[in-house]
Amino acid sequence: MAYIGYSWNIFEILQKTTAELKTLGENKEKKQNELETYTKTIFQKHQKRINELLSTLGADFTITDLTGKTDARANESYSDFAFLILQKKVPLTTRQDDCPCFKTTLSEGDKSTLAFAFFIATTEQLPDIKQQIIILDDPLSSLDETRREATGRVLLSFAPEVEQLCVLTHKKDFLWMLCDKMPDCGILQIRSDKKNGSRLEEMDVEQERKGPLARLIDDMERYVTEDFGPTPDVMQGNIRKIFESVLKTKYYRLLKEDMRNKKGFAKLLQTLFDGGHLDSALKPKLFDLCSVASGAHHGEIVDTPAKDLSRDELIPLITEALTLIEKV
Repeated sequence: MAYIGYSWNIFEILQKTTAELKTLGENKEKKQNELETYTKTIFQKHQKRINELLSTLGADFTITDLTGKTDARANESYSDFAFLILQKKVPLTTRQDDCPCFKTTLSEGDKSTLAFAFFIATTEQLPDIKQQIIILDDPLSSLDETRREATGRVLLSFAPEVEQLCVLTHKKDFLWMLCDKMPDCGILQIRSDKKNGSRLEEMDVEQERKGPLARLIDDMERYVTEDFGPTPDVMQGNIRKIFESVLKTKYYRLLKEDMRNKKGFAKLLQTLFDGGHLDSALKPKLFDLCSVASGAHHGEIVDTPAKDLSRDELIPLITEALTLIEKV
């Protein structure tokens, strides 16, 4: 009887274990289905956001069939997807070298854009994104001007979402755009010399972004007020150069035909005076100043021999030129 009782206990245990295994199996299947549904939802959400970013960034392709997979041998998870280019599906990878795929279809700029879109879409989903410090190393690599501007717009909307956004770039036009949109940002630049080596310094953005004309005016003002500057013959030539720069910029639409035909500065002035665009009262002073500087610059604006002037002789002429450019 003891032997029969023992066998009966084993049978009960086996029945109970079988029931538990069945329950566990059902729970596992349920959880797997939930995980699959959740995963599908997450990948669909990521795919939608990535494609939104690709559109914003000016890409001419989108991604499709973004899914999660597991490498059984390496026991690692990864994502797989395809591209839609001109409504044609292109796989991420292929075993045939002559078939379209990620490696052979996308340019370096496309690859950079795709990686950037993936990074932004993924980072936006971080639960602690407000505490994140994000560093981007030259996100404009291999991008054309249109995509550089689009990348800037994405970063401007992304910056408020994180604790701090650090962008490293060699593109000054991109830097100026970010500064205009984010006036409170801090700008550091790397300085290097043989004595002190490399170091980080604050950048004076307004000074750095000045154009050639603004720098020329600054140099002329310093020449008048300080013991500064290039040689007198260089500054003499700059008198004509400053008027040429101002007039070609301000009256570009009126002068572009003469500029296209490589007309001299005298012809540009004559066009403006003949058309009544410059006050005729300025003509004697303007021609006189530019003729004084013409020898040092190049050619002759009128039949006047070039004059070699000293610094003391130049100062009143430069002062008059700085006043006159505000009237032309």
